[in-house]
Amino acid sequence: MNDQSTAWQHWFPLIEKAVGDLSRCMFDQVGLAAGHRVLDLATGIGEPALEAAARVGPAGRVLGVDISPAMIDMAHVRAEAAGLTNAEFRVMDIGALSLPESFDIVLSRCGLMFVEDLGATLGGIRRVLEPGGRISASFWASGDETPTLSLAERTAHRVLGLPPPDEGEKTPFALCDVAATAAGLEDAGFADVRLQRVAVTFEFKSAAQFVAYREALSSRFVAPMSGRGDRVRESILQAVVEAIAPYQEADGRVRMENQAYSLSAVRP
Repeated sequence: MNDQSTAWQHWFPLIEKAVGDLSRCMFDQVGLAAGHRVLDLATGIGEPALEAAARVGPAGRVLGVDISPAMIDMAHVRAEAAGLTNAEFRVMDIGALSLPESFDIVLSRCGLMFVEDLGATLGGIRRVLEPGGRISASFWASGDETPTLSLAERTAHRVLGLPPPDEGEKTPFALCDVAATAAGLEDAGFADVRLQRVAVTFEFKSAAQFVAYREALSSRFVAPMSGRGDRVRESILQAVVEAIAPYQEADGRVRMENQAYSLSAVRP
C-alpha cells in the first residue's frame, strides 16, 4: 500500500459523502439493475464499483479497473469486507483496455479526464460494450465552478507569483467543455448522448481540514511548494485559509458547492 492509496482510504468517507449523488445519477442514466454486467473504469479504491455490485446482485457482475496496484489492492480488501463476491478488480490502463469479455454498462466517475487520448479510450470502451449497452461518464466543470479542486492550487500560484495553474489536459477540468466531450462520444460511435449537471457539495469540519485534504490528495497543490522551505509553505497554507473564508460558516465548518456533469450514451 503506498502513501496515495492510504490517503484515499483516510479521506474516503468525506469524499464519498460528497460524490455519492454523482454515482447515483450515473446509475440512473444507465438504468443499472439486477443482473447487469458492469465495467467501472478508474475505480480507485473501488467506487462506484462496489455500490454497483450491491445493486446488480448475485446475478450480476462488476469489474473495476485502475492503473494503480495499491488502489486495486485496497478495492479487493473493501469488497471482501463488504461480502461482495460479484465484484472483481484488475490493474489496467483504461486508455488501453484489454478485455476478452463484454459488458452491459460502463461507468467512469471522474476518471476520463486523465487519459492520454480520449478518442482512442472511447473507442476501446465501445468495443467492450454490448450493442445496446450504455456508458455513463462523469467529470468536473471548470475550475471557476469547482472550488474544492481549484482554490488551494490557484492560491499557491498567486502567493508564489507564478502564472495560474494549468487547468487543461490531464487535469480534473480537462473535459469541462461539455459540447466537445459530447461530440467526442458521438465521434467514437455512440448515440443518444445525454447530459446532466450535478451539484457536488464537499463539507469540512474546518479550514484546516480542507487544507489537510488538499495537501494529502493534490500533487498540483503540493508541487509548487516543494523545496521552498517551511516559512513559504506556512504562508501559502495561511493564504488558503483566508481564501476559503467565503465558504466558511459561523461554526467554522466549510461548505463548498461544486459543479459536475454526467454524460450518458448508448452503443448502437
